[in-house]
Amino acid sequence: MNEAQVARQPIFDRELRIYGFELLFRQNPFENYFDFPDADEAVERLVHDSLHVFGLDRLSPGRWAFVNLTERPLLEGLARQLPKDRVVVEILETVRPTPEVVAACKALKEEGYVIALDDFVFHESLEELVRLADIVKVDFLDERSDPLEEARRLGDRGITLLAEKIETPGAFRRALDWGYDLFQGNFFAPPEILVLRSGTIRRELP
Repeated sequence: MNEAQVARQPIFDRELRIYGFELLFRQNPFENYFDFPDADEAVERLVHDSLHVFGLDRLSPGRWAFVNLTERPLLEGLARQLPKDRVVVEILETVRPTPEVVAACKALKEEGYVIALDDFVFHESLEELVRLADIVKVDFLDERSDPLEEARRLGDRGITLLAEKIETPGAFRRALDWGYDLFQGNFFAPPEILVLRSGTIRRELP
């Protein structure tokens, strides 16, 4: 492969130390947003490029790599290609909490994988997934979610709360006050696109 690109966005802890990086699929190195018709294929390509083209040591050196999974790749066992001591398996909000999905997540949990739920908005149907989750990500810009209520609901369940889409100092202060432990958003750093060409990585800042 002559060229590949992966975006990554840092995730910080309460002391603003880098906890990890979310790895993101990008079709075009000059367009820093997701625009691809097949989300399952995007996940498969991201996993392949992250593991076999870039390598996790380049993308997330010494830190956790958060990798999104859609439903089909999850059920097909794609997560087992990922090293469980380096990767957080992030279940996208579009994944339905079917018995098959719950069973797949339970098996990963039993094998030692760290599981995160993305763009979490509470619903009773998600309860079984919540019981398996190590990290729950709450979008501070999503009008459907109430970050304070989610913190109250989940705060005593041993789950690490991650505030995502933090765009302002005020949102960061509120997330700290409400008990969130991890933080992600453009206030800290936007996603950067890493392009690998002829064995050399360069950064694009579109």
